[in-house]
Amino acid sequence: MIYARLIGIDNYAFGAGLHGCKTDVANMAAFLGGHNVRVLNPSLQDSSAYREAIVETLQGDVDRLGDGDELIVHFSGHGATVDVGGGNAEAVVCPYDFREGVRTTGIGAADVDALVANMLPTARMTIFADCCFSGGLQPDYVATLRRTISGAMQLVGSWLRISPRRVRVRSFARSPVFTVTAAQLPLAATGTKGNVVVLAANRGKSGEYDFGQGYEGVFTHFLLQHLSDAGTAEPASSTCDAVNNLTLDFAQQAELHGRSASYGDPLIQAANAPPPPAAAPSTALT
Repeated sequence: MIYARLIGIDNYAFGAGLHGCKTDVANMAAFLGGHNVRVLNPSLQDSSAYREAIVETLQGDVDRLGDGDELIVHFSGHGATVDVGGGNAEAVVCPYDFREGVRTTGIGAADVDALVANMLPTARMTIFADCCFSGGLQPDYVATLRRTISGAMQLVGSWLRISPRRVRVRSFARSPVFTVTAAQLPLAATGTKGNVVVLAANRGKSGEYDFGQGYEGVFTHFLLQHLSDAGTAEPASSTCDAVNNLTLDFAQQAELHGRSASYGDPLIQAANAPPPPAAAPSTALT
């Protein structure tokens, strides 16, 4: 079985809000529900999406996964980086009660690692992260080392480039440029402790844009557009590449992280498709 837990935060307790995150949740729920995914209720939105609620809810979801099950987690909201000393910063997603600069109020790589520490090896978690700095949530150095130099240059370019589209940025104002921290290296050596794949909106700034029906996350909009056209059976790496082709005008590029051995598998497992109808009983005379 495939389950989905959707999280969208437009209004924050401390800091500026956003406009399109709950729309992302509604659009994702409609798409997944049409593909035989059980969307878990309630979705976590605004004040219900505080840190403790997100962590406890996701831990319960992971603990219930059985053999061959998949949990899809979609997060739309602010992302930030927090100073961890030595000139380094760590990327975190921002729950409703996030406080700028306070690491313990964000959710980062170590928190994801703890969530899946005891997950069945035959289960899987797929994370769609539509927030700034989401490319830093689950780094896999074995898979990305060869792209380090080009990735750094793209990051600089994304900060210098003036996007032809006016977007609302999904990060708090005082977030420094993301730099990998030494604390993440042990995690990265094996990818993750569980079968986790993260499709992240961007390593730098990500945004939301009014495509004609109100604000939506740029990443979520084009992810759903592509999956609606191409279907859900293609490899995760192909989905990532396709989304990148659609987001060039917005100066953001999606990244895959987590368990690199699963990059060739669909982000939404094909095994979740409903079984074919049973054959009609034969009426031929014998």
